[in-house]
Amino acid sequence: MKTILIFVVTLSFSSFSFAELELEKLLKDEWLEVRSENFIVITDIKAKKAELLIQDLEHFHYFITQTLGNRIISIRPLKIIAISSRKNFKRLDLPEFWAGVFLSGLDGDIAIANISRYSSSKKYKDWGNQVLMHEYVHFATRSLVNSAFFPHWYEEGLAEYLASFRLEGRGKYVTIGNMDVIGQRLYSLLKPGGSGFQSVDIEDLLKTTSISSSWRRDQSGKEKREGQRSVEKYYARAMLTYHYLNSNDALRKQLQTYLNHINNGKNVDEAFNRSFNTSYAAMDKAIVGYVSKPVRYVRNDAAKAGIKFPEVTATVEKLTPTQTYEELLDAILRFGTYTPAERDAALQLSNIYAPNSNRVKFSKIVYLSQPNQVSLNMSNEELGKLDKETRKKVAGFKRTLQPLSVTEADEQLAALLETAPNKAEVLAHKAVVQLDTTIRQLRVGHPDGKKNLSSLRMLARSALKSDRDNAKGFYVLGSATAQAGESRDEFIREAAMAFSSAKILYGIDTMENSLWDEIKVNILLGESSKVLQLSRQYITRKSNSWIDKGYGRFFIEAQETRAKPFYNIESSDGDVINYDDGSQYSGEFKDAVPHGKGTLTTGFGSTMSGTWVNGFLEGNGKLSTSNGFEYTGQFNKGQATGKGSMVWQEGRFITRSEGQFLMGMEHGEHRFYRDDGRVFEGTMWLGSYHGEISVSKDGNQLHTFMAHLGAIRTQVNEDFIFAGSITKNYQATGRGSCYDRLKNKVWSCRFEKGKYVEDTITVDGVSLELVKN
Repeated sequence: MKTILIFVVTLSFSSFSFAELELEKLLKDEWLEVRSENFIVITDIKAKKAELLIQDLEHFHYFITQTLGNRIISIRPLKIIAISSRKNFKRLDLPEFWAGVFLSGLDGDIAIANISRYSSSKKYKDWGNQVLMHEYVHFATRSLVNSAFFPHWYEEGLAEYLASFRLEGRGKYVTIGNMDVIGQRLYSLLKPGGSGFQSVDIEDLLKTTSISSSWRRDQSGKEKREGQRSVEKYYARAMLTYHYLNSNDALRKQLQTYLNHINNGKNVDEAFNRSFNTSYAAMDKAIVGYVSKPVRYVRNDAAKAGIKFPEVTATVEKLTPTQTYEELLDAILRFGTYTPAERDAALQLSNIYAPNSNRVKFSKIVYLSQPNQVSLNMSNEELGKLDKETRKKVAGFKRTLQPLSVTEADEQLAALLETAPNKAEVLAHKAVVQLDTTIRQLRVGHPDGKKNLSSLRMLARSALKSDRDNAKGFYVLGSATAQAGESRDEFIREAAMAFSSAKILYGIDTMENSLWDEIKVNILLGESSKVLQLSRQYITRKSNSWIDKGYGRFFIEAQETRAKPFYNIESSDGDVINYDDGSQYSGEFKDAVPHGKGTLTTGFGSTMSGTWVNGFLEGNGKLSTSNGFEYTGQFNKGQATGKGSMVWQEGRFITRSEGQFLMGMEHGEHRFYRDDGRVFEGTMWLGSYHGEISVSKDGNQLHTFMAHLGAIRTQVNEDFIFAGSITKNYQATGRGSCYDRLKNKVWSCRFEKGKYVEDTITVDGVSLELVKN
């Protein structure tokens, strides 16, 4: 599960400063909760202005629903903490140059917006209005039914563009893209002296996958200003590029083609060349020329366009200090700008402001049960001996609250169930807390692993019985089956459904770290079209040696090659079919698809040859991919499934393998031949060792080990087991799972060449402990 954090910066050149978190001062102000159908706004502005704010948001929600042309899935309203003064934004200890931030993750969606420049005028809207709308666009695109992938620059450019939405002429006209509204972004692109605009560097922009901005207290004002300028320029480039590519129908169509290619697994260069029929340099020049002249924008008569904004019904409730504390605490515990010491201090205020709040108790358990928490074990006297800069950096890790063990968290959640109004959330989190430990138990062979797997599934199902839209429950059901090596059909089908539901509720970006697990369960179900779709989603979001150059590339190309015979045909001549993506089939065919003996060569360099039946390779055949892997063996409906052998690419420690395959993955009994003469033989589970594996050389057995989905068990001593990787000499190494039988404890741990290594991180030479839950 991935946590997504997206922020927008202010357009100001004020000095930078950071204050300590002043939560108690915030609680003395008057706060309101404003509710409508799609929003919950927690704000410190006056009631009348708050009602106008939520009306603006509802109108914008309606507008972008029409504009994006897709239904937005929002089971629950989006919560926005809208802060009306820079003073309170500073008291919340957020970087002053942040205008807003949207966070999506396992615990749901939340946004914080600095609306100090929010205008309640129906005609003149200010920067605060745009910040709110910008953050909502992120929520909307994440919640689209189609789950398409949007590149980072596109998301930010779209958010800037749509957030320029304005109603003019007393609501008669709708405008969008007006440079009078968003043109101030362009100041960061002006050349020195204001004599024209700098290049947007379109190639760099399209290849940027994330941005970060300096905000840490230990950085200088200069570093922070440089960070702000860099981010401001990025937003300007993204907005201007999106504006340009939507300036006429031809460019708009080319942009859609580009996005389709990206979603079909093409890299940026290939997608650009196939879509825009120009060079990066030429597009840079075109964009500068576009912005150097008067820029057109969209202005529609609302009635003629069929836009009829709904009446907005909102309720306004004054919050008590306890309710305000609950809301602000949730944000403080979730956003990554706060140190552990600040979060601990904020939680300790619950003794004053919310001593009996079940909501706070739950938030505390969720926070303190998070894995891999960092703690500084140093007395105040020792801390005082450090130099000022180092002390400043590490002081935030000095804890006043101790993280909870899995057992402690489980016991506290069980007690909370008796009085908690939202039992589904508590049940689901109990399952989440148990998930990591249970999977580790299965890896190390703990006797309670299978029993606990059954228990956490029951917890997840109970949560879904109480709340059928509980995303955590779906997430646990999918992850538990995928990571347990489950083979029973009913559980695999349940997992596939659960992943699909979690992705709808959370959004694909939040679920991207579970994509490979979702691919695995669909391979087991034999869902080829779903595997192809998920593989394309996976490759657009992941870049690593396995997927870019290794066996993962073979797997991806196997799925893509299978689909080629059903692409659009550009031409055919005799026994040759040319496809519009550059692929070519040579051989026998029937009804315009391969049928009989033939060879397919794809535009990306893979070849598939053998006997075809209605567009799919059947029986014995061969598949060679562009990165040097070559499979020879059985095919079933175009998939490398059955008995076969694989020649690996040159330079790999594995030279070849043979055995059972499923959709291109080693699955079942298998044998691997290594470059040092050793042979690893045993059971594979979708590409991972699973079960007993023997190692031999020249017919002599050298070693045996047990494995669970790739985690190799090493008996360190009589009462201590490590599950993870091994060295060439079969020593435990790398990050994995440890099991101390005497203490009956399982935890995340690390070995280096057979030796246990304490988990620490170092800041300026000071060791900070990673707390084991």
